Amino acid sequence: MIDRTLIFDVGARAGDDTAFYLKRGFKVVAIDAAPGRCAALSARFAEEIDAGRLEVLNLGVAEASGFIDVPLDMASPLRRRIGSPRGGAVRAARTARAPAEPLSELFHEFGTPHYCKIDLSGAGLVALRSLEGLAELPPHLSLESDRRSWDGLVQEFIALGDLGYRRFKLVNQSLVPFQIPPEPALEGMTCDHAFEPGSSGLFGEDLSGRWLDAFEAIEAYKTVFLGYVLNSQSARQRDPQLPPPDIYDTHAAL
Repeated sequence: MIDRTLIFDVGARAGDDTAFYLKRGFKVVAIDAAPGRCAALSARFAEEIDAGRLEVLNLGVAEASGFIDVPLDMASPLRRRIGSPRGGAVRAARTARAPAEPLSELFHEFGTPHYCKIDLSGAGLVALRSLEGLAELPPHLSLESDRRSWDGLVQEFIALGDLGYRRFKLVNQSLVPFQIPPEPALEGMTCDHAFEPGSSGLFGEDLSGRWLDAFEAIEAYKTVFLGYVLNSQSARQRDPQLPPPDIYDTHAAL
């Protein structure tokens, strides 16, 4: 049975999205493969963990149970904030060995959430495939869209369609700090909130704009991918005045 009070924050990072979901009154399972991030999350949300409103899992996501090598981005704002990770060996190539589970197993253990945020920087398709075979799926989910490969992005939509997701919205992540939570909220409790840069923002029925079908969403991504090319790193090296390319999340609903 779907737990309408539960959200999975997959790729929780600094926990800014987790903070918003908790403020909205949801219970949260926050998942991150980097041990340092999980230590920081546990410290930041100690009260919520003690109250049983939050679980922090030091896990990666894979199609089958096992272990994965997780790259550690030494230049990220998160790493500058919390320092070097503790509790896991750092390899010469700046990777850490982390246990990994399919999301289907975690849903069996903690419950199928109302919403699942997937922010795994290139591993979104793996996460989607780890949901295959479930009788019930989250009514809403989101993932950072593949911006390196057009075929990879199309494969994400194929995987979403195979799972049963039929409605989509494209959300420009650079504009999330300008989002204003609606009143009254359609997802959880109404609250004021200022979204930090890099957070995923609103979700589900609180998102503005109409839902697109898969064909409309893929057509819209053609323009997005053109922006990736025109504002690529090489293009910006030639013309430093060009803005960086935007990053988009794909929001999907059953």
